[in-house]
Amino acid sequence: MKFIKNKNLIKIKLLFLIVLFSSISIAQNKTSWEEVDKLKFDLTEKTRRSTLPTEYKLYKFDYNSFVQKLINVPQRDTFRGVSDVIVSLPNPNGDLVAYRILEASTFEPALQERFSEIRSFVGQGVKNAADIVRFSISPYNGISAITRSTESKTTFVIDPYTMDNSTFIVFDREKLLNLMAILFVLQKRLLKNLAQLLKDLVLVF
Repeated sequence: MKFIKNKNLIKIKLLFLIVLFSSISIAQNKTSWEEVDKLKFDLTEKTRRSTLPTEYKLYKFDYNSFVQKLINVPQRDTFRGVSDVIVSLPNPNGDLVAYRILEASTFEPALQERFSEIRSFVGQGVKNAADIVRFSISPYNGISAITRSTESKTTFVIDPYTMDNSTFIVFDREKLLNLMAILFVLQKRLLKNLAQLLKDLVLVF
């Protein structure tokens, strides 16, 4: 009788452990990103940007769930091996790319300890080692990231879009540079036309 009781107790404990590990696995696999339809985006929300790239995507970002995945991240300066801490970041194509992460603080140790909520990381693509990411997180700005691919020669940027850090913009940096070049040309033309107009007015009067 005692043997049966102990056997049932073991089964209950095993069942509890299975449920626990399943819950942890689901929590870890839950994505922190949700794409937002730009056409349906609430334009009443205050945004941080006065200009936009020619092409971009918007994402809702769950800061808390993302930070949970960065617990026990190995330190780049002291770790030797392959990190098992993996997070996913979106690219402008709408794909979530997985990276193996190492912590790479840019602060002095004393300053990092004082501002422990501000942290910096580096990562390497899980599927493609040519994909490199650098990002920082904090409760004040959410996340800021730059991802580079030495293979495709592209640089993607992830930055806060709304003032409340709930929505983020993801774009190819080249698209922003192209837009700035277009604006520069338009500005030059505008100034040239304005100068000509003033010259004509002087001649008239």
